[in-house]
Amino acid sequence: LELLDSIEKLDLSWNQLLWVGSGVFRGLSRLRQLYLHNRLSVVQQGSLDLLPGLEVLNLSNNNISWIDGEALAPLYSLAILALEGNNLHHLKFKTFLSLHTTATHITLSANPWNCDCELHRVFSKILYVRHLHVRIRIRNRIRFIFAIVYVVPVLHKLGICLGVTLQHST
Repeated sequence: LELLDSIEKLDLSWNQLLWVGSGVFRGLSRLRQLYLHNRLSVVQQGSLDLLPGLEVLNLSNNNISWIDGEALAPLYSLAILALEGNNLHHLKFKTFLSLHTTATHITLSANPWNCDCELHRVFSKILYVRHLHVRIRIRNRIRFIFAIVYVVPVLHKLGICLGVTLQHST
């Protein structure tokens, strides 16, 4: 078990994992990067506990449709959160507000977003959280809506995140 404490990068991808239980990462206190491309459907509170030094969490290419509002709260060092290629239709603003990092880059592309007023409000609020930098592209069957939120290098130095939304109706 002493060897577990020295692991800094762990790739558990392509193991057909359906869920991650509470406390499963016990003993991995030095873990910095975690890759979990599997068949996960939810990110539960407690499943990412005991990883205070985690900097990269790649949950892309799963089947995640729900993220508990407090699931990301224990990740005090998180710099990159990859959530593209999942089954996310909605998000709660509280999910990202619980991140206590100085800067987190989040990728949310390739999800079947339900482009309603609530999702618009969530993304609008995310723009005002200075420590979050989000990149997303949304495509809806009825209308093509591309929302790209990015950080311009010059503005990044000032701590400003710039959002651009382009809409094209068909």
